[in-house]
Amino acid sequence: HLVDEHGIYPDPEKVAAVEKFPIPQNIADVRSFLGISSYLGGFIKNFANVARPLQELLKKDAKFTWKSPQKHSFAALKKSLIGHPVLGHFQPEADTLIHSDASGYGIGAVLVQMQDGQEKPIAYASRSLTPAEKNYSTTEKECLAVIWAISKFRPYLFGKTFTVVTDHHSLCWLANVKDPSGRLARWALRLQEYDITIVYKIGRKHSDADSLSRNPLISTSVETCDEIPTLASVTEYIKEQLKDPKLKSIIKVLKRGDEYQNYLLKDGVLYKKTFDPMGQQWLLVVPKQLRGDILRSLHDAPAAGHLGFAKTYDRIRRKYYWPGLYGSTRRYISHCKECQRRKTPPQLPPGRLQPIEPPDIPFAKVGIDLLGRFPVTRSGNRWIIVCTDYLTRFTVTKALPTGEAIEVAKFIVEEIILKHGSLKEMISDRGRTFLSNLVKTINELCQTSHLLTTAYHPQTNGLTERFNKTLADMLSMYTDVEQKNWDTVLPFVTFAYNSAKQNSTGFSPFFLIYGRNITTPLDVILPHNNDQDHDDSYVQQLITRSEEARQLAKIHIKDAQASDKRRYDARHRSVSYKIGDLVWVYTPIRKVGLSEKLLRRYFGPYRITRQMSEVTYEVESMETDKKRRKLKDVVHVLRIKPYYEPKKQLGEEQHVVVSRRPVTRSQTRKQRDAVL
Repeated sequence: HLVDEHGIYPDPEKVAAVEKFPIPQNIADVRSFLGISSYLGGFIKNFANVARPLQELLKKDAKFTWKSPQKHSFAALKKSLIGHPVLGHFQPEADTLIHSDASGYGIGAVLVQMQDGQEKPIAYASRSLTPAEKNYSTTEKECLAVIWAISKFRPYLFGKTFTVVTDHHSLCWLANVKDPSGRLARWALRLQEYDITIVYKIGRKHSDADSLSRNPLISTSVETCDEIPTLASVTEYIKEQLKDPKLKSIIKVLKRGDEYQNYLLKDGVLYKKTFDPMGQQWLLVVPKQLRGDILRSLHDAPAAGHLGFAKTYDRIRRKYYWPGLYGSTRRYISHCKECQRRKTPPQLPPGRLQPIEPPDIPFAKVGIDLLGRFPVTRSGNRWIIVCTDYLTRFTVTKALPTGEAIEVAKFIVEEIILKHGSLKEMISDRGRTFLSNLVKTINELCQTSHLLTTAYHPQTNGLTERFNKTLADMLSMYTDVEQKNWDTVLPFVTFAYNSAKQNSTGFSPFFLIYGRNITTPLDVILPHNNDQDHDDSYVQQLITRSEEARQLAKIHIKDAQASDKRRYDARHRSVSYKIGDLVWVYTPIRKVGLSEKLLRRYFGPYRITRQMSEVTYEVESMETDKKRRKLKDVVHVLRIKPYYEPKKQLGEEQHVVVSRRPVTRSQTRKQRDAVL
């Protein structure tokens, strides 16, 4: 292609090849013509629509016919390229729009910018739908067009506010859908890293993208890098310093031949003396209007790397100076939006440990969880459901085929309620199985309080999660090479766990449930002296011993929790937020084809609306769409960090001048003269 100040043009040699191409005589000639034409298709509006009659000839089992539609398409493509089409240059400061549309067989998009008061195309893109994508609903196809267009034009759009224009009205909820699931949930997550607005435009005013989607081809768009901060436009630095009133007054004093606080005027440029033995002796004094450019160049630019405060401040202070440099640098970096969205605060993690109070009786409080998915066994099982008692540590497990709500509900009734009685409290995560109406009905009938962990914080149900790790370790010792027998091993390793002494209680879970030590098959085979008399007092002794053991186990659990809390709190800090505070919320996301290590981690801002406990808060999205109810969620303090408004990144410096030595009367007089 050719590039000049007006835009991007197709290569004249390629245009000449299309212009001189003879009338095709067979399918091979059509394929050759479309090959060279599609290379230049990004310069032609409605290219896919124009080329469609020729594309029909390339379908499987299609017969070569050269009739009026094919002749018109062949001539129109030549005419379009002879007209010298031009694509505009991308301007980062201009308003950017994406026109997207979908048809039954393809999707298309146009990247447009408002330049000189009119829409100017920057790039065209379109592609065919796969056989699976053709089965999507109309709404899903339109959503796919938006997601694909944004991914296609990502180099232009990332970190920039832009608008998506579509002719499908139901698409407007995609960016803020409340409870997405499946494919729509993944697409909604992909949109969260963009500053996007979706607007509706009727189809007859949306013909550019619509025609691309009607008969799509793969096109190549020109990609450019984001503009990096630069000070190249500053031609006369002396004039820039004189624009700053404070620097102008200092320069005025120095021009009179007087001295002023280690300042030096050299070749008309103001410098400040430094006493750093490892740095320059004279630092360039930066006027107020250029400080933001200096900070952007030494923090935001790729060569600066968005590093932290210490490295950025050291990089600036070795060559530049202005009053309040320390405070303005710290403020700029703390308010940097990109740093806030990615980096974790370099401090101790927030939140003290909140131990769960053990109950007084067995199976009054349990934790429940699904473990899997595992390889399908010969019995068709893929999941393990686990239930752990918070007093005795007794665990009940079962292999399940699907882990659906009906299987979980059957497990709760048959294995827990009918064998150990109704539960008072049940702790689980927010999986759809545990939130199902069936499980909810069982809890209501049994008057069970269902406690949910906060999202992305499984430590709330730590006892069950820790057993899951132990269970996986035990199963791994006995599974075969194909891992098809883990469900047959499951009852045995569960038995081993329940019959082993727990450090936190001092007893085995079996003993705390049944009041006696378990008798294993080995105990029956080998002779043992059993001196217990099973008389009438044995039952009373058994009951008394069981209750004493449970109370003693509860004391041991509390002692272990207190020890764990001391160790945990020593590595964490106490943090509290007020209602109305703005925060970022950590939300891990995954994208097919992208590395998690390079994705943004924090989203927001969110507003604190209520404090649920010492470590959990209710937050709501700051989405400004009045037509839609604001989304609320309960999050752990570990996932929260303060939000600093990026618009205040270059606010007035708040600094305190501390005198390093007594101020003499001559210095006082010079300062007074400089102000006058």
